[in-house]
Amino acid sequence: MATINDGLSTYHLSTGTHRAYQPAKKNFFEFIVEGLDNLLKPGVEKSLAESSDYINNGQEVIRLTVNKAPVPHYELGDLEITKGNSTTHYAGKPTFNDGTIEVDDMIGANSKTVLEAWQNLAYDVLSDQGGRAINYKKDATLIEYTSDHVRVRSWKLIGCWIVSISEEDYDKENDDISRVQATIRYDRAIPVIE
Repeated sequence: MATINDGLSTYHLSTGTHRAYQPAKKNFFEFIVEGLDNLLKPGVEKSLAESSDYINNGQEVIRLTVNKAPVPHYELGDLEITKGNSTTHYAGKPTFNDGTIEVDDMIGANSKTVLEAWQNLAYDVLSDQGGRAINYKKDATLIEYTSDHVRVRSWKLIGCWIVSISEEDYDKENDDISRVQATIRYDRAIPVIE
């Protein structure tokens, strides 16, 4: 018969080999989007663009200014089979949930402009034309670290693109840091084995 002392307790977490246990923290991560180099700033007509109208370090801007990133999860559809009075359920198609990244709007880094330029690849407001998936769908990597920068886990997000961008209104009585949120959709998130 098992007793209360047979199970693990917080005492066990601090003794012996369990000293390696430590709570995960949410603030040690990187969100890296691939292929955000040479982005044309939104509102610039391509035929009239000069070299200063292009952003050449978009993926670094996102990596350095991202404040929040979504942890990938998916939802399985439900296949229902009915025979007589009985119903059986099976796992259906997976759907990966949208997520929101939040960046600090750093004026010198043009964080907001990078997000707008990426979204502009899917729909150009100036020309009123849609984009091609090969241009606007980007792969991204989300990496979680320990506080001493040891990689804990990571995911490869396949086919990311920006659905919407939002930010708070201008407000003369509020001197908080300006942050921009971008809702991203992706096709799949693959855990990377460390």
